[in-house]
Amino acid sequence: MTNFDSAVYKSVRVPCPAGTVVIGGSFELQGAPGAVVLDDFIPSSTDLLVGAGEIVGPGEPSDGTTASWQIVAQVVCASRPPGYSIIARQSDIRQANGQSVGATCTPSLEFESTSTRAREAIDSDGYSGTWSITAYAICADPLPGYGVDPVDVR
Repeated sequence: MTNFDSAVYKSVRVPCPAGTVVIGGSFELQGAPGAVVLDDFIPSSTDLLVGAGEIVGPGEPSDGTTASWQIVAQVVCASRPPGYSIIARQSDIRQANGQSVGATCTPSLEFESTSTRAREAIDSDGYSGTWSITAYAICADPLPGYGVDPVDVR
């Protein structure tokens, strides 16, 4: 968890215990509702990085909100499963009102879903710079008798 203050950007890196790898994670932004958004949710084999920042752009004060807020993040870790990998796919870096990109694991007959998709849209004030978005898929070979129910987060 980060400090509970009004810093414009903050992040937290949550490590896995030695001998385990990241297989998932979650986060919550507490405080300053509508004034902060997720910027980073980046898994690696050893930890999860979660970063967020205040919405600052045309029509918003340049110093963001004065309200206090924090990131609370959790990582899900397990022993390294067979075929473990993290696939990252980045969209083009360009000026756009919205972008999406998908990351896909090697196809598996036992799992219904082998991919993830990241989507982002510019807020109502717009953004004139270039930007990109990256999707991450945490992959492993299927284990006999196990399956995954796909979850669609919108």
